[in-house]
Amino acid sequence: MNKFFTAFVMLAGVAAAPAAAITYDAFSSFDGTQGAGNFFYGSYNLDTTVPSIFAFSNTVYGGPGCAIAGSVCLQASGNSDVPGAYKSLTTSFQYNSVNVPNDRLLVHPANGSGEAVYVAFSAPAAGTYSFSGSFSVLDTSPSGVGLYRFTTPGNGVQIGALNAVGDTYSFSGFTAALNQFDTIVLVVSNGDGSYNNDSTGVNFSATTVPEPATWALMISGFGLVGLGMRRKAALAA
Repeated sequence: MNKFFTAFVMLAGVAAAPAAAITYDAFSSFDGTQGAGNFFYGSYNLDTTVPSIFAFSNTVYGGPGCAIAGSVCLQASGNSDVPGAYKSLTTSFQYNSVNVPNDRLLVHPANGSGEAVYVAFSAPAAGTYSFSGSFSVLDTSPSGVGLYRFTTPGNGVQIGALNAVGDTYSFSGFTAALNQFDTIVLVVSNGDGSYNNDSTGVNFSATTVPEPATWALMISGFGLVGLGMRRKAALAA
């Protein structure tokens, strides 16, 4: 009876333990294919009433077609420099006036006022997610970009802007309850109609947040474990 009860308590404790939080990171998962790490990349125009949204083409990892040699990319078309998203394959390096980092993505919007590039996280399952991200100027002569966050369902909001060398913007602790395939979208928008010098560094991650019921189950499991330990001690006395 004692062995059965102890085994039951151990099993209850294991069952009550919540699943470990899962983090999805855009930079580490980026490999030149759409959907890697549950992130998607593309472009559209913020100034149009009904934006023309398109996803960038997949590009062979490390192969030809990336405008920035030494990077893997997703971009509008092969050998087209903008708009696009890029990741250094090795160390950070200088590409004309742009520093290509090895700790964040490089994104670049297209020509024309309101032209934007987006990085979107698509929820693999329904649940609550916590988001963090950062933006930074990568060009030696930045022309200025607007930073936005969109949710589905929901509306977009401008969260910041980058205008000068050294400018950065970061956020954390933003949470959202999402259905499966709902998205949270970060956008870098061309601010002045000229796409020159708009290269922007982007980090973006999403982490699952345990639901309150899961925490309650875990606490109950700890209580059962404690009860079992007290019963075992009483029987041994």
